[in-house]
Amino acid sequence: MKYQKVSKQSILEATAKVIAQKGLDKTSVDDIIKEADVAKGSIYFHFKNKDDLLISAIRFSAETRINQIKEALKNISSPKEKLIRLFKANSLMLKQDRDSFLMTYALLLSSHNDLRTHVATEYISNYITFVAEIINEGIVQGEFKSVDAKSIATSFVIANDITGILHFANGEIIEPEKMINNLFKLILK
Repeated sequence: MKYQKVSKQSILEATAKVIAQKGLDKTSVDDIIKEADVAKGSIYFHFKNKDDLLISAIRFSAETRINQIKEALKNISSPKEKLIRLFKANSLMLKQDRDSFLMTYALLLSSHNDLRTHVATEYISNYITFVAEIINEGIVQGEFKSVDAKSIATSFVIANDITGILHFANGEIIEPEKMINNLFKLILK
């Protein structure tokens, strides 16, 4: 293999893809090397060890997802419209990159490494907090009923992510949009 300059981002993207396909515990550096089409030295140039690589990939995927959603919402003032757009953007990302969603939930369900599990729960918790902030904004602006924003946000995130994953894997599952519309009925004035 010829020497090639390899970006850290391309290694992180390949790592996220392999984790989503094989699960965290079955992902090897050799799998990542093959997916990224890089030399082993490129991996260890950017990352201290395998755990550093895996944790970095998890954080990278999480940050990418949240940043994409924030960008899609930046010019919207209505909390209701923010939530509608958030879940539409989320569903679109799910259709385009199911691997990152699968990776996050696979970590929560299968990892026995406390640090890796902590990183995944940190991401999901941050995402739920972000959604809860929008719901609280809607309560203050009078668009939403006074509700427990964190509980409703958790329901929205689970409904959107899990039903989305299941729907796109098996079309018989309820569409995420229908689930979200039903949840909106709980909070709209």
